[in-house]
Amino acid sequence: MRRTIVLLIAASSLAAEGPLDLDGIAHVAFRVSDVAASREFYGKLGFEQVFEFSDANGTTTSYLKVNDRQFIELYRRTAAEPIGLMHLCFDVQDIERLREAYAGHGLEAKAPAKARAGNLLFNLRDPEDQVLEYTQYLPGSLHWKARGTPPKHVSGHLVAATVAVKDPAAERAFYAARLGFEDLGGADTIRLRVPGRSREEVQLEAAAPEWKPRVVVAVPDLGRTVAALKERGLAVETRGSKAQIADPDGVTIVFTLEPAALEILELERHALEGWLGGDPDPSLALLDADATYFHAMTTHRLDSAAAVRALFEGYRGTALFDAFEIQNPRVQMAGDAGVLTYVLVRHNGAAVSRWNATQVYRHNPDGWRVLHTHFSQIPQPAK
Repeated sequence: MRRTIVLLIAASSLAAEGPLDLDGIAHVAFRVSDVAASREFYGKLGFEQVFEFSDANGTTTSYLKVNDRQFIELYRRTAAEPIGLMHLCFDVQDIERLREAYAGHGLEAKAPAKARAGNLLFNLRDPEDQVLEYTQYLPGSLHWKARGTPPKHVSGHLVAATVAVKDPAAERAFYAARLGFEDLGGADTIRLRVPGRSREEVQLEAAAPEWKPRVVVAVPDLGRTVAALKERGLAVETRGSKAQIADPDGVTIVFTLEPAALEILELERHALEGWLGGDPDPSLALLDADATYFHAMTTHRLDSAAAVRALFEGYRGTALFDAFEIQNPRVQMAGDAGVLTYVLVRHNGAAVSRWNATQVYRHNPDGWRVLHTHFSQIPQPAK
């Protein structure tokens, strides 16, 4: 079986910078047993059809909108065709520039041509002879005309998709060395970050008879998402910081926080773990040069990283708590900033205190840094 991996190249607000940079995942396409049934299922998630192609027997391809640059495509199968993943799509803004960059890496690609949806495309092949197809959205195309539809979905961002491959090592090397993807590690599931600023991923897994595709979508609040899915009559399985459902053909849809939000949460957890042993270094490493700080232990706002550093150094060697919990975390992303709010539960022997926490993270060339901190203790309920 030959699977087509479509790298869909679209104009978007995330400008590609390097010659191999893409703007992110543009769509995932599935061959389905029943287009109408799958379309109804995804409609419950708010991914509504914005256009289709059809013939005398009905819909051949249904295009469901995730956001202005991302889609899910449902293809009608024939009796001889397998159900499941057909192709992935990624977007970039300049198809000719990308083709020339690939040529410089020894990859052959023909000149772009216009497809029936009104966009340009070219093809190349991976080590397993799978077709990779690259497309640039053009004004007036069907995808372009679908922009601006008000969203009704539980998630508006497709952040990762899995592909089954025969030789994971060879495909891993191809994506990293030839296509410029960042290898994030992994054994059973190889994580490869799309080059560019999207932080979206392709995940490679060894092909197996029972393998099922998986897509990952981001949500701002997992608890609310799970409740919304259940209200829509969907069977939801929760696993830690993730939840998942299955479509009519067994494709798994995983709901989680944004990749950047997960990074911020992990950094926050690591910094708090340092204080278990009185080590301020993980927190100090996160300080932005322009950091400000509010806390119950201070009488006023600290207005510099140096002032915050001096405060932290005063507690070096002092464990601030024996254990802690991060409850009800939420990260709200806005460009290169992320606002993390949560309830910090501190355990000191038999004593337990609860704190409202706000951390404003800013992304700079060195990674995520804390620009502002505000901790306030929650009063104990009256006995």
